[in-house]
Amino acid sequence: MRSTILTGLAILLTLVACKSRKPVAYDSSEAADLPREIAVQKLRELLPTADYVYSTMPKDSLKPAEIKEYAVSDADVTVVRVKGEPIRLAFADVTEVVLARTGSYHMGRVFSRFQTAKNTAHLEFQWKAVESAQRCVDLFTALKSR
Repeated sequence: MRSTILTGLAILLTLVACKSRKPVAYDSSEAADLPREIAVQKLRELLPTADYVYSTMPKDSLKPAEIKEYAVSDADVTVVRVKGEPIRLAFADVTEVVLARTGSYHMGRVFSRFQTAKNTAHLEFQWKAVESAQRCVDLFTALKSR
């Protein structure tokens, strides 16, 4: 009986640890020097490679098959869903971009001025490869700073 309880507790703690988003130290200050046209083009190429996209406004989690296209312009990024209204975020509304990790995924967490909860990102783009998430952070940082 006691071992069953301990095993259950260990499994529960493991699941909680895998679901938590842990910030990863990463300096993206050099990204501000990236020309805007290049950042827009690279973001257009990068976003379709994301394994998952999470949005809190509106609340939704999307797999690649549920996304029709990513429209990246000089002013904003729009995730066009197969079903439902597009999710749009203007670069001028981005307040912070953070690299984080959850389980085996790395993510670029994009915060906006619309978010009321401190640790809630407006958009999260997830990849298994840390390099892709780092590029996401760099590109959003370059586009928000202008």
